[in-house]
Amino acid sequence: MKKLLFTSLLSMALLSVMACTSNKTSSGDSYDSVDEASEQKEAEQNKKSEFSWAKAFGSNKFTLLDETPFYTTTFTNNLDPQTATIAVYDKKKIAGFGSKYMLAYYFVSFENAGRKQLKADLKQYLKDFEDKKLERKGKDTWKKYGYIDVRLDWGTIQNSTPNFGTAKAAIGYRFKNDSPYFTITIFPTDNLREDMSPEDKTPSMKLIYYMTKAQATDLTNYLSDDYLGKYLNLNNEAPKEEEKKEIVKDEY
Repeated sequence: MKKLLFTSLLSMALLSVMACTSNKTSSGDSYDSVDEASEQKEAEQNKKSEFSWAKAFGSNKFTLLDETPFYTTTFTNNLDPQTATIAVYDKKKIAGFGSKYMLAYYFVSFENAGRKQLKADLKQYLKDFEDKKLERKGKDTWKKYGYIDVRLDWGTIQNSTPNFGTAKAAIGYRFKNDSPYFTITIFPTDNLREDMSPEDKTPSMKLIYYMTKAQATDLTNYLSDDYLGKYLNLNNEAPKEEEKKEIVKDEY
């Protein structure tokens, strides 16, 4: 009887998770016309507070800071709304973000030069966006702005990411559902973990992070010297408080 009750409760929990997942929708940057209703709806959704597993349990490697929304992808290559947690790797003096990715958790970290390059690449993307130079059917737009060196740390959950490696992150953009997104694309890289035999080391998975203009701007603001200065010992001043900007649908 107890076994039957446990099985029933587990089934109900799984159905609840599936229902929540199926109700997730993405609202990208419109590239054609203004949709004020969509802008307002997305802004209200992004204001909603969510329980943070990262802040609840912490990390054995990273100092975890603020959070900002963006998108990853699902097994079927659909957009999946996620929360990026700004993270500083104290020992390595690097910073970036962490988030769930499918059934794993990944941290993507940049050195100081990489963070500055990411901001410069976003500036060029925003200019190309305003000048209507984005290519809907371009084959190589995902690497339009070049590559940045990154470090990956990954595992099954946020506070356990023992695997690590180095990679090149391609910076560019992709269209999804007729909307353009600023993207960071990282192909699988070797696992450099030292306490495992070579045959047991699994490489990282392919990662593609999608961001609207507002989301990408927020992320680069959080990765700026002004915000991270105290944590990376770049200066003696406390990091400035960044106002969270409303995420609105980009019209093209």
